Amino acid sequence: TDIVPMGQVHDWYSLRWQIEILFKTWKSFFQIHHCKKIKPERLECHLYGQLIAILLCSSIMFQMRQLLLMKKKRELSEYKAIYMIKDYFLLLFQTIQKNTQELSK
Repeated sequence: TDIVPMGQVHDWYSLRWQIEILFKTWKSFFQIHHCKKIKPERLECHLYGQLIAILLCSSIMFQMRQLLLMKKKRELSEYKAIYMIKDYFLLLFQTIQKNTQELSK
């Protein structure tokens, strides 16, 4: 049997906890655990759409947290950051859509 050093156990447990928080956030804000009975193709499209939204929100969240830490020396929880971003996500989408339509004229 292998013996794992105590420090490594702590690191692994911390990483496991971060993954738990990540999935909790996904379930809370993106409702990835709810889905109606639909065709597999539609489910695949829905899943890809949700994953793209998660990727965009996560990228914005990372930048937002880094900027806050650098500028104000303050930390912001991932949960609160995603909550704030999700509130403005529709507005961001509408702005991008409007600008895209104006460019295509």
